Amino acid sequence: MSTAPRNILVTGGAGYIGAHLVRQLLERGDRVRVVDLLLYGDQGLSALTGHPRLRLL
Repeated sequence: MSTAPRNILVTGGAGYIGAHLVRQLLERGDRVRVVDLLLYGDQGLSALTGHPRLRLL
């Protein structure tokens, strides 16, 4: 069963838990938008920088 990619907004996506969620969503083909204040940096998302279906807002 194939499903179409979904547009998903993740708040706090640069943190430890959020970054793991973002990675899983991208692996299954979803388009992910992340909203984060980046108070503690963006190390959680650094490996995903430039991913075509990821946008940091």
